[in-house]
Amino acid sequence: MNRDIENYQDEYQSLPFEKHQAHFRRLEHLKVCRELKPLRIVEIGCGMLPLFVDYHDFEKMEVIEPGESFAENARNLGAQHSKSSQISVQNCFLEDCNVLENHSYDLVILSALLHEVPCPQTFLKQAKKIGGNGARYLITVPNSHSFHRQLALRCGLIESLTELSNQQIQLQQSRTYSLDSLTHEIKSAGLQVESQKSIILKPFTHGQMEGLLANQILTLPQVEALAGLSDLLPELGSELLVIAH
Repeated sequence: MNRDIENYQDEYQSLPFEKHQAHFRRLEHLKVCRELKPLRIVEIGCGMLPLFVDYHDFEKMEVIEPGESFAENARNLGAQHSKSSQISVQNCFLEDCNVLENHSYDLVILSALLHEVPCPQTFLKQAKKIGGNGARYLITVPNSHSFHRQLALRCGLIESLTELSNQQIQLQQSRTYSLDSLTHEIKSAGLQVESQKSIILKPFTHGQMEGLLANQILTLPQVEALAGLSDLLPELGSELLVIAH
């Protein structure tokens, strides 16, 4: 599947509710960094807000971003950073980046990517080469068994939990993951799952959630409360987060 990255950038930035979803995803990334204390980090696919904006305790930050406008934004933000000389941004796909395999990294971030790439195994194995010995891998993907998909199935709105949503098709995505299938994918690439959790319990689709917020039926504090409930129902959050090594 050949992806139109420029179209993806435009579509992504126009998504309903995604800014809230991305906010809670980012909070989890920062929590992982505070726990693991990585000094050398590779972030693959930074979107509009690279990790170095909020996480500063690094010695080296490599950003690999195929989207031209996303990469340009990351370069501008990096140039203003107090550790600008320790930040590098490459505008390319992972397989086309300058070889980083001779370096040793503590954390490789593969956030919201694995369900989008043409060949997940090739992608993971390339990331593994970059990480080297001792690296950990932070992986997030949408959860096909999330609460809102389970509800949609029981309401007859979808025929199966693995069915691609209109939004996934809009973003040129080609697959869905449950915790079991994600674990299998990761293990097949020669990595081991260290821990897993889910992010933000979301009862409805992105569009419906945005509508509830716009009509003040749902408030931001209530969305924050929903995010916290994913700890109580770790398999039903809208996204999965896995740490592998």
